[in-house]
Amino acid sequence: MYLLYTKCNNINYKKFIFILLYRGNGVTINAIALSMNGGNSIYSPMVSDFNQYSKNNGYNITIDLTYLSRLNSTATVKNLQDVLSKEHIDLYIPGITTQTGFHNDKLVGIPLTIDYSILISNSNFLNKYNRNIPKTWDELIDSGVYILNEEIKRNNTDFIVYNGLFPESEMGFCSIYEFIYSYRNSVLSPFPSLLSSEALNALKKIKEIKEKLFLDDIYHLNLDFVNKKIEDGNFLFLKTWSTKNNYATSILPGVKEGISGSILGGHNLGINKYSKKEKRAETIKALEYLTSREMHIKYLIKNNKYSPIISLYDDEEEIYL
Repeated sequence: MYLLYTKCNNINYKKFIFILLYRGNGVTINAIALSMNGGNSIYSPMVSDFNQYSKNNGYNITIDLTYLSRLNSTATVKNLQDVLSKEHIDLYIPGITTQTGFHNDKLVGIPLTIDYSILISNSNFLNKYNRNIPKTWDELIDSGVYILNEEIKRNNTDFIVYNGLFPESEMGFCSIYEFIYSYRNSVLSPFPSLLSSEALNALKKIKEIKEKLFLDDIYHLNLDFVNKKIEDGNFLFLKTWSTKNNYATSILPGVKEGISGSILGGHNLGINKYSKKEKRAETIKALEYLTSREMHIKYLIKNNKYSPIISLYDDEEEIYL
């Protein structure tokens, strides 16, 4: 049995489980996938690609994918350094894998995709009013208040300054969590205690932004609203997840310049340590294919998603062939 999982603040919200079965001379890997935010759009085409690859090369290995909306199960994952080649692991190191894939000095997951929150800025409005991308929350408020008042004078009633992204879901919790982190004392400071003055000041600033930018009806809206505003372009700043678009993107602001915070998400692929060693070779072959450079180029880079394989960004010729 194999598990693909990701965590946001220790909350699992995407799972991908492989169950290895032998049928005659072939091998079927029964895969059970769970995602709360559209993971099937990534899983299905990649699984289909592997099945075709297996058929073309005579491996006689088939992944049978079942996609679920919710699954309450966990698995203990194996140290991938014991089963994968050093050459394959080195594709992901250095990189975000060193922060998200290791637990107790063991490599328990290889990232298939990565997501992180960003700030989108509309240069059309910033240039119009001679303002810059904010590096602090106070700068965001200052530019927001000024430009909002100017747009109201021009009867632009649908204009919004910021969204916050605080829906009543895990996503809203993530926004609060990273906002508090943006109030730590220095870049290297740990996450502030929830009873600390830093956490209290962060919550007060969240409230101040809502009130000064008139976000009562906007703060709780989800990504559907964000996508709508990206399409119509009538906004100043938007907080959203990493996505390639035609607007300026930057890290989120913080209490002071150089301090920021972002939730990291995505899909990680790992192996249950209780799987039988003699039956593992076929699934390792599938794992290595799904996490190969070629698959990342085909399904991530060329579809405006971010790959955790840093070396891909050093070879534009390979990416755009």
